[in-house]
Amino acid sequence: MQKVTFSARDQAKLPAKLNVAVLGCGFMGRTHSNAFGKVGNFFDVKLRPVLKAVCARNTSSARAFADQ
Repeated sequence: MQKVTFSARDQAKLPAKLNVAVLGCGFMGRTHSNAFGKVGNFFDVKLRPVLKAVCARNTSSARAFADQ
């Protein structure tokens, strides 16, 4: 997932954050992380989802997922 940065002025315009965790780093984990990242394109949301935690069966999978 690409990290996006906003100026302080732009951040003031953004909705409040909602911290999100993804359980599993396979196909569905990637699908869900992509979906919550784009939810604002399709729905009027009050909160902006932010990926904060990833959980996987092994550390190397979780690190690889987080690095994307």
